Amino acid sequence: LPIKHGSPGSREMAAGTKDHDVGWSMVSHKRSIEESQASERDSGRTGWGRRRLDVVACLESHPYEVLMGLVIIFNACLIIYETDLRAAGKKDPLWRQIVNAFLLLFYAVDVA
Repeated sequence: LPIKHGSPGSREMAAGTKDHDVGWSMVSHKRSIEESQASERDSGRTGWGRRRLDVVACLESHPYEVLMGLVIIFNACLIIYETDLRAAGKKDPLWRQIVNAFLLLFYAVDVA
């Protein structure tokens, strides 16, 4: 018996079901990878206090990574500005030296 176009056994329905199943399996696979990475990451953190775990979660978060990227870009812009000033024979302004000190402090705290 031939299968009619649009019937439950048709190629279109099978492809749609397959795409749906693949989508869910990809989500499931991604979730299992994230869980295994989290367990590997957390395996060395047994005995850590709640506050320490919260700080680590914050430092490993996406918003913190974005913030650090923006700080690095800002610092690069300041370096370019300083280079232009020195090329023009001008003195480095006090505000830039203060900002540089804060950036150094920010980087030192991040590394610690």
